[in-house]
Amino acid sequence: LPAGRGADGVPDRAHLSLRVGDVRRQMQFKPGGHFRFDSTVSPRSFVLDVFQKVGSAQVCLDDLKPISGIDGQLLHREGSVDVLLASGSSMKVDLQITALGDSLPTSPSGGGVVDAAQMQNLAPTASVRRQQQQEEKQHGHPDAKKTLRHTAAVRAKSYLDGQAVQKLLQGMVHNLLEAQPEDALTFMLGYLHDTQARIKTAAAVKREAERLAASDDEPPGFAADGSDPLPADLSGHHGAAIVALREDPDMYRRLSSCKTRKGVKFAKCIKTGVDNPGHALVRSPGITAGDAACYDVFREAFDPVIAAWHDGYSKDATHLTDMDPTKILDLPSALDGGGSVLSVYAEAVRNLEGICFTNACTFEDRGRAEEVMASALEVSLQGESLAGRYFPLQGSQSFVGRPSGMSYDEEASLRDKGLLFKEPDSPVLVSAGFRRHWPHARGIFCVDDGGLAVRVNENDHLQIMVQRKDADLKQAFSLLARVQGALATALSNSGHSYARSDHLGFLTTCPSRLGTGMTIGAVVRVPRLSTDATKFRDFCKRLGLAARCKVQQPSAGSAQDTWEVSCPSRLGTSEVEQANLLVRGCQELLKAEAGEVADSSSQPREAADDCQEQDGGWEEYEDEGFPTDECPEELPDLSEHHSMMVQVLREKPEIYGQLRSKVTPLGVSLARCIKTGIDNVGHAFLRTIGMVAGDADCYDVFRELFDPVISERHAHVDAESVCHVTDMDVRRVVGVQMDPSGSRVVEVRAKISRNITGLRFLPACSLEERREAERLITRGLMLNSGLKGEYFPASGSETFAPRPGGITLEEEAELRADGFQMEEPDSDVLLSSGFGRDWPDARGIFVSKDKQFSARVNEEDHLLIESCQKGSDLHAVFNLACQALSSIEAELQRSGRGFAHSSRLGFLGTCPSKLGTCLTLTVAMQIPELASHKSQFKSLCNRLGIQAKGGGSVGPSSPKSSQKGVLEVSNVDRLGTSEVDQVNLVLRSCQVLVAIEQRLAKNLPVDFASEPQASLALLAGSGRGATTEGAVASLVATSRATEGGRGASAFADTIGLGDDESPGFPSDECPELMPCLAQHHSLMADTLRANPSIYTKLRCSRTNRGVTFAKCVKAGFDNCGHPMIKTVGVVAGDAD
Repeated sequence: LPAGRGADGVPDRAHLSLRVGDVRRQMQFKPGGHFRFDSTVSPRSFVLDVFQKVGSAQVCLDDLKPISGIDGQLLHREGSVDVLLASGSSMKVDLQITALGDSLPTSPSGGGVVDAAQMQNLAPTASVRRQQQQEEKQHGHPDAKKTLRHTAAVRAKSYLDGQAVQKLLQGMVHNLLEAQPEDALTFMLGYLHDTQARIKTAAAVKREAERLAASDDEPPGFAADGSDPLPADLSGHHGAAIVALREDPDMYRRLSSCKTRKGVKFAKCIKTGVDNPGHALVRSPGITAGDAACYDVFREAFDPVIAAWHDGYSKDATHLTDMDPTKILDLPSALDGGGSVLSVYAEAVRNLEGICFTNACTFEDRGRAEEVMASALEVSLQGESLAGRYFPLQGSQSFVGRPSGMSYDEEASLRDKGLLFKEPDSPVLVSAGFRRHWPHARGIFCVDDGGLAVRVNENDHLQIMVQRKDADLKQAFSLLARVQGALATALSNSGHSYARSDHLGFLTTCPSRLGTGMTIGAVVRVPRLSTDATKFRDFCKRLGLAARCKVQQPSAGSAQDTWEVSCPSRLGTSEVEQANLLVRGCQELLKAEAGEVADSSSQPREAADDCQEQDGGWEEYEDEGFPTDECPEELPDLSEHHSMMVQVLREKPEIYGQLRSKVTPLGVSLARCIKTGIDNVGHAFLRTIGMVAGDADCYDVFRELFDPVISERHAHVDAESVCHVTDMDVRRVVGVQMDPSGSRVVEVRAKISRNITGLRFLPACSLEERREAERLITRGLMLNSGLKGEYFPASGSETFAPRPGGITLEEEAELRADGFQMEEPDSDVLLSSGFGRDWPDARGIFVSKDKQFSARVNEEDHLLIESCQKGSDLHAVFNLACQALSSIEAELQRSGRGFAHSSRLGFLGTCPSKLGTCLTLTVAMQIPELASHKSQFKSLCNRLGIQAKGGGSVGPSSPKSSQKGVLEVSNVDRLGTSEVDQVNLVLRSCQVLVAIEQRLAKNLPVDFASEPQASLALLAGSGRGATTEGAVASLVATSRATEGGRGASAFADTIGLGDDESPGFPSDECPELMPCLAQHHSLMADTLRANPSIYTKLRCSRTNRGVTFAKCVKAGFDNCGHPMIKTVGVVAGDAD
């Protein structure tokens, strides 16, 4: 199966079978796979069959019933096997396993897959077999030696497979042939020694991970045992519990020494709220319950949160439970001329009395909770005729029935159905303790028909989930009631019960889910009513419902006509009341869609005019900061923000209202694009773009905001009228030598970024889209015979089949030493943009053997290629980059895709700064004389249309970056001029710089005020034969420009690069009042917040050499940092 060819139309989980004569070989479809046949004659024909896998089951022979004959000899084993189908249902297969040589009885009625009557000719009866054995003892069996050899071979293969010897030898031979050392034996011995060391290291790491997983250590941050004092400044925290602590500062002192009978302390409950300041626009409780008693022992802290979250719920109120399905109203699926109800769902969370909740339980308690619940599920659901199976998470070893957890196929099937829950990665969940012991004692119970699933030990002990693909809400509610009731009975029989109180109903980890613990909703399609998303949400709010747009793929129609509506109320009303509120609300929506309600904006809701949309539980505020799915109604305060995007919104705030509810055909919202600019304040002197594109259509759907930003970033073009021209014909690159002597240009590089059509860009793409990008790009790179190299998936990535788990630590260190490292993003701007999602999944880098070409996959764009070369041959570097892009594009076209491109903006990058050519050309030049003329050199670069920076890194491993006067010169323009034009501009400009440098080195006069364009015009027509001296004649003047005193840097007038301090916190003397450090995350900020008197004591101090305290702490004050990546925040200016 040649990789990359012949795979069109092959379905998922396909198996191919090839039959040559009477011999058949079968394998799962995989490009590059081989079918091997032992034959001396090539066949004239063969049969190729394609099968699609519908299900699988792992069968243990010991689970099948043994059947013995009259003489006690084992005849066969038989039994029924449940096979899990890809659709979610299951089938039963009756099996009869018989060893050849034993008697084969007739198959039982109802049938096994092996018919014994048909196999009688294949094996003798037991009596005949005994007679044969006697004869063999006397005369010897003719095949005895063959049988012994076969047995020995089987045992040998089993041993070699168990020790992974074949894989080891293959790796050793592969490395040997690649290195081809003179002393092969020494090389192989070294390889074996290194492999043994890696195995031991991996085993030690695994043991340490298992030790940490089994420990009860809390995540770093605020101490859960109460040993830390409450931070003095909580003014920047927005959790409801922290707000209550600010209003009553003495509350923490009163409660810090208290704990429940299970040992949960108040500090444990508020840890997540203290560790995570949150966002003013994204409401969170800021507190969790570690067990049922927390709501009583720490009541004075929980009650204000509960009241704020549940519409002023009274401290003395009583919550009623009513799960009688006969009281549920009928929900129509559609009305004539109106919308329709596509599906309904009902979920409920429960916790066990007497066991700590999932965020606070010990390793043993978590396993005990799983054992109790798994047993109760099996007993109770079988009694309700709801047969199913419990699937522990992959890697969990706590469930006796499945000691290694679910299989990879089962995991993929559950993920496709949306039932699999993943390891928590948000700071809010991690700090609360939900990731402790992961994945120990967690799993999912699935009923065979696929309409019911129960999650165990996710955020609560139980989460019961019922789904129906119709409008029968009564049946969904009835099934939920049956399951939770049957579970309650089974738990009672084992001495357990649900955690519940008369005041708060069912007790949950998060206070937002108290009461019924239920979430009930429906997916409706109301295209006319939801034309204006804002008005539709307002209408739903008056009906007492919360509405959320369901993102559709383009083929499914409009992305905004399908909505999920749910009942946000949980505490103070019963389950029946909440379900009927949803039914009445959906009825009103269908009537309004059908035109039975004249004006939806004026329709009141009975007894619910003051209902406010509530935030849900943990799922709704996992991502801190500005939301990604939908913008809030009001534009946040941006008065202190500094970015191009923010400036546009400040000048034209009406743009926000026009765009806030729009989404692209692939489902990207404006919120996703501007999140990074709103989450990060930025710096007044270092303005960033402040926005990213989530897909190619963002530049059109949100054009009113993108165009002004693009026009400012690309100052020479008007984004509204620009028409970008693409020209990558390397034959049109001018044939000039920028450095004829070969002494001035150190290295040349070309970087080009691309994104793929039909896939969302990195900030918004799904896991599957990112993996598809990796698959397409790596295939295009591998098929290019001119690019001899290897793809290195990032360490920890499991998506590249030839290298599961990614590169080794040794390879990672080698790549880093060569300048090819691919680091996970750690800056607030990148993380908030979404570049770190699912890291390191489907990331990697392709590196050529000569290390002159590399291609980064899924870093900030789908693809970033870099071609570099020592010397000054920019033409060759550009040519190699174009060839690589052509090869990858050809592979994309075979899959019906291409590079994202616009006739207006050219090639489209994630960042608006990377549009047009998406090309960066860099020439590392050693020009110390020019560099010493700071202002004149900068002005000259501006007129030439180039920019110069300090040579921080010249090439992957070049040491020349440290040489005096080495600068990196690159193109400024990307949008509005073609690739060839930009290459020619850099070539000619660098030729001018080299010529001037040579004149300065000879002490010849140069007039920097002269216009360099005349020289460029001469160079454009000069060709290789013309003299460079003649080209720069217009720059010659009567005297050499000099600088008084010392030679200054070419960038002394650039902020932060000259003698002047970077703007922000002063460096000469601290202000009298210490600035607010509530949003700062560093060791220095922690110290000053805990003891503000230090600031007062030291703010005017300075060392003998004049270094001030302000100079030392400036970096910590200027940079807020990140809550999960804490820096030092202070530097020393001298030894004192």
